[in-house]
Amino acid sequence: MGLKLRLLTAYLALLSLGSCLTVNRIDIEMLEPGEVSIPAGLEELVLLNRNIYLPDSIVQNNSEKEKLEILNMASTEGIFSLADILNESPRFGFVDTTMILETVHADSLHKRPPLEPGFVYHLVDSLEADAVVSFEYFNLEDSTRTRARSGRYEVVKTLYIEALWRFYEGDGAGIINEHTFEDTLRWGSSSSNRRAAREALPSREEAWKEAAYFSNLNYARRIAPHWELAERVYYSSMVSTKISEAAMHIEQHEWEKAAELLMPLTDYWYNPVAAAAAFNMAFISEMKGNFEVGIKWLEKSMELHDRPGKEEYMELLEERKKERKKIDEQIVHP
Repeated sequence: MGLKLRLLTAYLALLSLGSCLTVNRIDIEMLEPGEVSIPAGLEELVLLNRNIYLPDSIVQNNSEKEKLEILNMASTEGIFSLADILNESPRFGFVDTTMILETVHADSLHKRPPLEPGFVYHLVDSLEADAVVSFEYFNLEDSTRTRARSGRYEVVKTLYIEALWRFYEGDGAGIINEHTFEDTLRWGSSSSNRRAAREALPSREEAWKEAAYFSNLNYARRIAPHWELAERVYYSSMVSTKISEAAMHIEQHEWEKAAELLMPLTDYWYNPVAAAAAFNMAFISEMKGNFEVGIKWLEKSMELHDRPGKEEYMELLEERKKERKKIDEQIVHP
């Protein structure tokens, strides 16, 4: 069982603390590290989409031309999505539309060789950038299958994705990261009417745009720290108005106000209340990025009134502490 799933199980276990305490859930955003660390000094990026084609020069069939036109549209949306996602990360400088370029090809859809170092150097020099992130290859193959069963039509749309990115250092040193992404997306629908079942599925244009976004999201998370949603729990109390008041501040993300109320309660004479206050302090410390402090508060909570689930939270805090070190290495601090 994965860490996040075990933590969810722990939430349910914490509900058994007793009638004097209640557990509240809260959604948070966590900064997760990128899968790879890009060398320091590469902050300003040029994004290049090498997936724009001239349909009339490549295919003769109108259906195939339409597919290429949709592929062009999807790859364009994909590269702009990559810019939007990277702009949410604290790792790189802001990528505006002047830093997003596309190249047009009149030949086949085959994977292209890497960019020439001289071209990369000229590109970053002219745009005062440090590196080029190139969306090198993007190909989609789709199919739709219909099956009649028990008076209903079941339709499944399948989309195979293959994509390639290269990260070029701007001084002409070459490729510092290359990543191939392959995946399959599926959509399904069911209806007593065959046409209704097919129309319930996304159109080719919608599906391909989704695939382009999904692919570029995958690469952005590979090269940059990124925000992800998660869930946490904290306590309120039926016997301690201070804990309940602090819980209201926690709900509003007012960490300092909540901590001011909770601190005196961590030495309260009734251990379950003191343990709940210490647990909430651990959560507040996590939200402030003080993972070591959070671990100490959680240790105190466990000493005062240990319950199932706290060990899983301890494991999560330890993991976040390790991830924070990696994030600090990835983010260029002024």
